[in-house]
Amino acid sequence: LGITLTIGGGSANAGSYPITGDWDNTNYDVTFTGSWSDSKAGTYTIQQKAITIQIESTSGHYGNAPDVDDVELTLASGSTMVGTDTPETIRENITFRVVDTAGNEVTEKTGVGEYAITGSVEGGNYAITFLNDKYGEGTVTLTIKDSYYNMKEPMMGCMQIVYRAKAAMEAVGLTPRVVPVRGGTDGARLSYMGLLCPNLFTGGENYHGRFEYIPVEDMELAVKVLVQLLTDFPAK
Repeated sequence: LGITLTIGGGSANAGSYPITGDWDNTNYDVTFTGSWSDSKAGTYTIQQKAITIQIESTSGHYGNAPDVDDVELTLASGSTMVGTDTPETIRENITFRVVDTAGNEVTEKTGVGEYAITGSVEGGNYAITFLNDKYGEGTVTLTIKDSYYNMKEPMMGCMQIVYRAKAAMEAVGLTPRVVPVRGGTDGARLSYMGLLCPNLFTGGENYHGRFEYIPVEDMELAVKVLVQLLTDFPAK
């Protein structure tokens, strides 16, 4: 009959596709039937490939909502993916949650501790099993540690040291500019240990980048402020 069967377009991905037929023998008028929705074609099914992925551990800080959308994913031993696919290429199909042992969502108000990162999958070419599901709750966890705070809280009870710093700057011809900074400084850590350490300027610019620099003139001014602080301290 010279029959040729064709699978419908897009059949590189997991899903179901029609198998249609054609023929080139003019002695026959062929009618094709099958399980496809219009009953005129067969059904070709590409099933999802089963893999196991490990959600790596990460951490956050108390007071911040867990952010695990970029948590590292590792293909478990024995699992393989097709072509150039990697766990990163299928991240968009995964929804992450951070939950406690009762299954409750972890929020910025949840206390310090270890919590499970779970994953659920919608669509895509892979049927993903996560190690928490395979080996039990707690295999992969998120640890929230009490790392550091902003120094404002301990400073509020002893603002005179801030006023002295401002007075020293004014004495050397500078106009103080008080701005908030995040908590991740040595001064913040020491302040919460009882040694109050307000941040003083050093004159640096473009911090933590490839164009970070500090002018010599600003360093000299920083030294003058320190000398002024030491000079004024015994008199107050």
